[in-house]
Amino acid sequence: WGEMPTAILEDAFRRCTDHLASQEVANGLYGFAVLDASWDTLEEATQISLHAALTRTIPTMAVQEISNVMYTLPILTFDTDYSVPYSTDSDVNNITNTSKPTKSKATKKSITVATNASIDSKNSTVNNNEATSRKRHSTELLWDIHRLLISRFLQIDPAHYNPENYDCFAIYFELMRALPYTRQLVLDVIHSQNNSNSMNGGDSNRTYYYSAIPEPSGPTAAIPSRLHASTVQVMQSHLQFESNELEVFHEFNGLHGVFAVDTAVFYRDELIALVEVDGESHYKQLSQQLRRKDKLKEFLYQQRYSVPLYRMRMDQISAIGASGAGRALASWIVKDLHLKNKDKSIEETQPLPEKPSPATTKKKRNSQSGV
Repeated sequence: WGEMPTAILEDAFRRCTDHLASQEVANGLYGFAVLDASWDTLEEATQISLHAALTRTIPTMAVQEISNVMYTLPILTFDTDYSVPYSTDSDVNNITNTSKPTKSKATKKSITVATNASIDSKNSTVNNNEATSRKRHSTELLWDIHRLLISRFLQIDPAHYNPENYDCFAIYFELMRALPYTRQLVLDVIHSQNNSNSMNGGDSNRTYYYSAIPEPSGPTAAIPSRLHASTVQVMQSHLQFESNELEVFHEFNGLHGVFAVDTAVFYRDELIALVEVDGESHYKQLSQQLRRKDKLKEFLYQQRYSVPLYRMRMDQISAIGASGAGRALASWIVKDLHLKNKDKSIEETQPLPEKPSPATTKKKRNSQSGV
């Protein structure tokens, strides 16, 4: 996003906002996410335009359009400061008509040095207040978009979902589960919908998104790529040489049906590390920065498990070889495990067992991800 003419792109979107149909609004939002924009990097005017466009179109969006928005919004907003509580007032006009901060007046050169210092201090305070006000306004817009989106989702009959919609819904609600205020917003909207249905004589006992989201499938024995296989095989042999209680599972699905991790490492049935072996598609070509979708994945796993996630890029593996990469991954994991055990009391844990023979047979483990 930083390598694009962002001001031109945002201005073009704002000029067309009032004329965009629901599919075009969903596609425009997706375009921002594909370019690795974040909600906080968008100009305030663009955030307001997106809010206005989504407010106008969400109530009539089809299943596929809602699915697209639910896929895009977590990528765009996962690193936004959701610690600002949402307002219980869902009146859109109260949000969009919030008074905008005004710029402080410049200090005149003719005043004394002491007065200059005083005014500079006041201006700094005013600027800080303006930044806080803008941040709160930005988050309130986002909360309202979430409220509208969840409400529309609850109105859609699950019988109308397509198989490809499930992952999009699951990614969205995985973010909603991750944080206290987002989780509470979902529950509040469901409660409000239940009350509305009850008052209107509808079915207040309707089962909502919980039944529509795939459950975790657990670890599998599949190895997704040759690059993954060659690196992880070396890592696994070194881990098992260190301890026969270190176990490796491929394609670990530790969330609710989405974002499987290449490899999970367990020690005595406890998840201690996650490993990703990444091809070029996971990174921006020019800067080698991780794409926002992968950052979202890291964020969700950290929120749920709080264990290290190690990454190896294809160019790094090419430089040191799969054998070197596997050894490096194993050494990082073992080092962190020793440090973790060192921090615990003797009553809580025992030292790692002596190194067994590399021929030690690995135990079988049930493919259930309830860690």
